[in-house]
Amino acid sequence: MTFAITGANLVGNICSAVFYGIYLVTCAPCCRILFTTGSGREERWRRPSEIRWMMAIGGLIPFIVCNPNLMMGFSCNYRAFMQSENAQKVLIADWTNIAQVRTAFGAWVADFILIYRCWIVYACQWLVIVPSVILYLTNLAISFRVYAMMVEAGGIPDGSVPANAGAFRSFLLAFFVTIAAQNALTTGILIWRIWLVERKQTRLNEDPPHYLRQIIRALAESGAAYTTFVLMSLIASVAHSYALYPISDMMMQTAGIAFNLILIRCSPERDQQFTTFHRELSTLRIAHQNTTLGSI
Repeated sequence: MTFAITGANLVGNICSAVFYGIYLVTCAPCCRILFTTGSGREERWRRPSEIRWMMAIGGLIPFIVCNPNLMMGFSCNYRAFMQSENAQKVLIADWTNIAQVRTAFGAWVADFILIYRCWIVYACQWLVIVPSVILYLTNLAISFRVYAMMVEAGGIPDGSVPANAGAFRSFLLAFFVTIAAQNALTTGILIWRIWLVERKQTRLNEDPPHYLRQIIRALAESGAAYTTFVLMSLIASVAHSYALYPISDMMMQTAGIAFNLILIRCSPERDQQFTTFHRELSTLRIAHQNTTLGSI
């Protein structure tokens, strides 16, 4: 039994609403972390100079994107099933398919913040993030091409313009491949750096800070969750399955959830600590060398 586009859209809306609820639950503690400091009676609002604006903006954009995205999905289904005699035609050639470029925009922001964190952890070394930036820019270019094809077709080329269906599907596959590769690569080198710091501090101090393992776990779990949905979207696209609709609907919510969980489990102050990693390592190495020379 095939999964029809009508059923896929309905399932997508339901799943998107459920994941949106989960996302909203994670937003509350994020706002507290980003905009307040202290605990108990000493808790207060952060001054503008104390707010990590990059993290705050990165958390705000997915929230702005998810709200209209969910409403457009319900609007599309209402017009397709309640106001039209041909639901499939409305679902394929509907303005909301083009307007959901906001979904990709939210993913771009989440990926940008991930690359930014990687850059911070590596003490602002540009060479380290060059492969990630190349994949990121490639994904941007592919995204623009995908949406340009949707604008030209007035909907999804797979249904409204069969002649462009093959090219559209190829670009869609390239989109998911680049976004999965970029996330896996950036998360991997980010975790690798933190793991190296923990190992070296264990070797020199024999008492590494426990928050490093917490950060590694948070990054790995959040990155794996988001990348899993990207890979599922890739598989559905390769299989020419309409399951791509509900999976891609959940992917945007998952990106926001993953971002929020990283903020909740690793406070923004860690960014400042990350910038001093290379200095701490240099100091520890010098101290270790001096101790070794003094014992000779």
